[in-house]
Amino acid sequence: MTQTAVIPDYLKPAMERLETARSAHLANASRMDETTTVISQVQTQKNEL
Repeated sequence: MTQTAVIPDYLKPAMERLETARSAHLANASRMDETTTVISQVQTQKNEL
């Protein structure tokens, strides 16, 4: 049996802002992962020189 949470109307704007912030955070985290990968690749290339 599954239960679903009922969100009161007065909390819906806050939940929408939270979802927007979550999406932005995940996008930033993805960019950080990409940056870390590129830095590692450049370091490897630098060490090969």
